[in-house]
Amino acid sequence: LASVKEIVLVFSGAGTHTLNIDWGTFTFTPILGIVDASTPITPLPKVTPGSFTSGPIDAPTATVTNEILSKTFMKSTYTGQASDSFGGVVFGYSTAINLNTVFPSGLVFSVDSTTLEEVGLEIKESSTKVFKARIKPIENFGQKFKLNLADIEGINLASVKEIVLVFSGAGTHTLNIDWGEFAGSVPVVS
Repeated sequence: LASVKEIVLVFSGAGTHTLNIDWGTFTFTPILGIVDASTPITPLPKVTPGSFTSGPIDAPTATVTNEILSKTFMKSTYTGQASDSFGGVVFGYSTAINLNTVFPSGLVFSVDSTTLEEVGLEIKESSTKVFKARIKPIENFGQKFKLNLADIEGINLASVKEIVLVFSGAGTHTLNIDWGEFAGSVPVVS
């Protein structure tokens, strides 16, 4: 038993079969829960949203453009050149934030898109540890999502440096994000 490398469960015979397995701790990326439209958004601490893309700096395989439309609302446009392209929006803080005090009841935000069904969410602490989740299904109206702090695993909630939304794949997609308080240029209405 000291040298066992695999345990294999084998299906046999014709037809479709299902086996539910509750055994061990599996690698798992949770899907955020949708909440009622009346649930208030929990604004981020004031931040200037940044971006990142795949590929080398001088030849990226994706582009991400952020447009701040108000103090709380922004539009992010992603264009990926290939199926393995990725990029996203970074809400980065020079001083770590404590999610326990900033979001004691959890993180609530709203996103919508006419072309995306899913984006990733990453929360990064001061070290290199990262919590990952998925935001889905994204609808063409302001769907609200909630992440409870108790569901965040593997990172120090008191030492968060970045909250990141991740796009992937080929094509051009726009994601509307209602979560600020965003710093940056707000359009002037005349």
